Amino acid sequence: MTTLLVLGGSGRTGIHVLTQAVERGHRVRALVRRPDTLDAPRGVELVAGTPANIDDLRRAAEGADAVVSALNNSRRSDNPWSKPVSPPNFMTDATRDTLTVMKENGIRRIAVASTLGAGDSWPTLNPLFKALIRPPHPARLQRPPRVDAVVRASDAKGALAAPSP
Repeated sequence: MTTLLVLGGSGRTGIHVLTQAVERGHRVRALVRRPDTLDAPRGVELVAGTPANIDDLRRAAEGADAVVSALNNSRRSDNPWSKPVSPPNFMTDATRDTLTVMKENGIRRIAVASTLGAGDSWPTLNPLFKALIRPPHPARLQRPPRVDAVVRASDAKGALAAPSP
Protein backbone atom coordinates (compact mmCIF):
# COMPACT_ATOMS: atom_id res chain seq x y z
CA MET A 1 0.00 0.00 0.00
CA THR A 2 1.37 3.40 -1.00
CA THR A 3 1.41 6.31 1.43
CA LEU A 4 0.54 9.54 -0.39
CA LEU A 5 1.20 13.03 0.87
CA VAL A 6 -1.42 15.34 -0.61
CA LEU A 7 -0.82 19.08 -0.74
CA GLY A 8 -3.85 21.27 -1.35
CA GLY A 9 -6.20 18.59 -0.03
CA SER A 10 -8.70 21.12 1.30
CA GLY A 11 -9.25 22.73 -2.10
CA ARG A 12 -11.81 22.04 -4.81
CA THR A 13 -9.53 19.58 -6.62
CA GLY A 14 -7.66 18.33 -3.57
CA ILE A 15 -10.74 16.97 -1.81
CA HIS A 16 -11.37 14.75 -4.85
CA VAL A 17 -7.74 13.61 -4.78
CA LEU A 18 -8.19 12.58 -1.14
CA THR A 19 -11.40 10.69 -1.91
CA GLN A 20 -10.01 8.88 -4.95
CA ALA A 21 -6.77 7.95 -3.20
CA VAL A 22 -8.61 6.43 -0.22
CA GLU A 23 -11.06 4.59 -2.50
CA ARG A 24 -8.08 3.07 -4.35
CA GLY A 25 -6.60 1.73 -1.14
CA HIS A 26 -3.79 4.20 -0.50
CA ARG A 27 -2.81 5.50 2.92
CA VAL A 28 -3.36 9.24 2.65
CA ARG A 29 -1.90 12.12 4.60
CA ALA A 30 -2.87 15.72 3.81
CA LEU A 31 -1.02 18.86 4.89
CA VAL A 32 -3.71 21.48 5.48
CA ARG A 33 -3.80 24.85 7.23
CA ARG A 34 -7.00 24.20 9.20
CA PRO A 35 -7.66 20.46 9.72
CA ASP A 36 -10.63 21.19 12.01
CA THR A 37 -12.56 22.77 9.11
CA LEU A 38 -12.03 19.94 6.60
CA ASP A 39 -14.56 17.14 6.23
CA ALA A 40 -11.97 14.68 4.94
CA PRO A 41 -12.79 11.15 3.84
CA ARG A 42 -12.52 8.49 6.53
CA GLY A 43 -8.96 7.29 6.95
CA VAL A 44 -7.20 10.47 5.79
CA GLU A 45 -4.56 11.64 8.25
CA LEU A 46 -4.65 15.44 8.51
CA VAL A 47 -1.45 17.28 9.40
CA ALA A 48 -1.76 20.94 10.40
CA GLY A 49 0.59 23.20 8.49
CA THR A 50 1.31 24.91 5.22
CA PRO A 51 3.46 24.06 2.21
CA ALA A 52 4.90 27.56 2.58
CA ASN A 53 6.81 26.25 5.62
CA ILE A 54 9.51 23.69 4.84
CA ASP A 55 9.42 22.30 8.39
CA ASP A 56 5.69 21.59 8.03
CA LEU A 57 6.46 19.81 4.76
CA ARG A 58 9.19 17.77 6.47
CA ARG A 59 6.84 16.70 9.25
CA ALA A 60 4.08 15.74 6.80
CA ALA A 61 6.42 13.87 4.43
CA GLU A 62 7.72 11.38 7.00
CA GLY A 63 6.97 7.88 5.71
CA ALA A 64 5.39 9.05 2.45
CA ASP A 65 6.08 7.17 -0.79
CA ALA A 66 4.83 9.84 -3.19
CA VAL A 67 3.43 13.37 -3.29
CA VAL A 68 0.35 14.69 -5.07
CA SER A 69 0.16 18.46 -5.29
CA ALA A 70 -3.22 20.05 -5.92
CA LEU A 71 -2.05 23.43 -4.65
CA ASN A 72 -3.60 26.64 -5.85
CA ASN A 73 -2.97 30.31 -5.29
CA SER A 74 -5.47 31.60 -2.73
CA ARG A 75 -7.84 34.42 -3.60
CA ARG A 76 -9.99 36.71 -1.46
CA SER A 77 -13.11 34.87 -2.64
CA ASP A 78 -14.16 32.07 -4.99
CA ASN A 79 -14.68 34.61 -7.75
CA PRO A 80 -11.91 33.78 -10.26
CA TRP A 81 -11.21 37.49 -10.81
CA SER A 82 -10.86 38.31 -7.11
CA LYS A 83 -7.55 39.56 -5.78
CA PRO A 84 -4.90 36.90 -5.11
CA VAL A 85 -3.73 36.67 -1.50
CA SER A 86 -0.94 34.12 -1.94
CA PRO A 87 2.58 35.51 -2.19
CA PRO A 88 3.64 35.98 -5.83
CA ASN A 89 6.05 33.02 -5.84
CA PHE A 90 4.02 30.72 -3.58
CA MET A 91 3.58 27.93 -6.14
CA THR A 92 7.23 27.90 -7.23
CA ASP A 93 8.61 28.17 -3.69
CA ALA A 94 6.27 25.49 -2.32
CA THR A 95 7.17 23.16 -5.19
CA ARG A 96 10.89 23.75 -4.74
CA ASP A 97 10.63 23.11 -0.98
CA THR A 98 8.51 20.01 -1.60
CA LEU A 99 11.15 18.62 -3.94
CA THR A 100 13.86 19.37 -1.37
CA VAL A 101 11.94 17.50 1.33
CA MET A 102 11.24 14.65 -1.07
CA LYS A 103 14.97 14.28 -1.75
CA GLU A 104 15.74 14.35 1.99
CA ASN A 105 13.22 11.53 2.53
CA GLY A 106 14.02 9.43 -0.53
CA ILE A 107 10.62 10.15 -2.12
CA ARG A 108 10.96 10.01 -5.90
CA ARG A 109 7.42 10.44 -7.27
CA ILE A 110 5.35 13.63 -7.56
CA ALA A 111 2.21 14.52 -9.49
CA VAL A 112 1.28 18.19 -9.88
CA ALA A 113 -2.33 18.93 -10.82
CA SER A 114 -3.26 22.19 -12.45
CA THR A 115 -5.77 23.89 -14.71
CA LEU A 116 -6.16 24.49 -18.41
CA GLY A 117 -3.99 27.42 -19.45
CA ALA A 118 -1.61 27.25 -16.51
CA GLY A 119 2.10 26.77 -16.96
CA ASP A 120 3.18 25.44 -20.32
CA SER A 121 -0.39 24.51 -21.34
CA TRP A 122 -1.02 28.22 -22.12
CA PRO A 123 -0.04 27.92 -25.82
CA THR A 124 -2.66 25.19 -26.36
CA LEU A 125 -5.58 27.47 -25.51
CA ASN A 126 -7.99 28.84 -28.06
CA PRO A 127 -7.16 32.55 -28.69
CA LEU A 128 -10.68 33.64 -27.65
CA PHE A 129 -10.34 31.83 -24.33
CA LYS A 130 -6.89 33.38 -23.85
CA ALA A 131 -8.41 36.83 -24.29
CA LEU A 132 -10.90 36.09 -21.48
CA ILE A 133 -8.31 34.95 -18.96
CA ARG A 134 -5.33 37.18 -19.67
CA PRO A 135 -3.46 38.18 -16.52
CA PRO A 136 -4.26 39.37 -13.90
CA HIS A 137 -6.67 36.39 -13.95
CA PRO A 138 -5.47 34.06 -11.15
CA ALA A 139 -5.89 30.89 -13.21
CA ARG A 140 -2.97 32.05 -15.36
CA LEU A 141 -0.86 32.16 -12.19
CA GLN A 142 -1.91 28.76 -10.85
CA ARG A 143 1.00 26.77 -12.20
CA PRO A 144 3.50 29.21 -13.67
CA PRO A 145 6.08 27.85 -16.10
CA ARG A 146 8.61 28.11 -13.25
CA VAL A 147 6.82 25.28 -11.41
CA ASP A 148 7.05 23.10 -14.51
CA ALA A 149 10.75 23.93 -14.85
CA VAL A 150 11.48 23.21 -11.17
CA VAL A 151 9.84 19.77 -11.40
CA ARG A 152 11.56 18.94 -14.67
CA ALA A 153 14.98 20.02 -13.33
CA SER A 154 14.65 17.78 -10.27
CA ASP A 155 15.60 14.14 -10.09
CA ALA A 156 12.04 13.25 -9.06
CA LYS A 157 9.80 11.23 -11.34
CA GLY A 158 7.18 13.87 -11.98
CA ALA A 159 3.88 14.20 -13.76
CA LEU A 160 2.53 17.64 -14.61
CA ALA A 161 -1.19 17.31 -15.24
CA ALA A 162 -3.48 19.91 -16.77
CA PRO A 163 -6.65 19.34 -18.77
CA SER A 164 -6.35 19.64 -22.51
CA PRO A 165 -8.56 21.81 -24.71
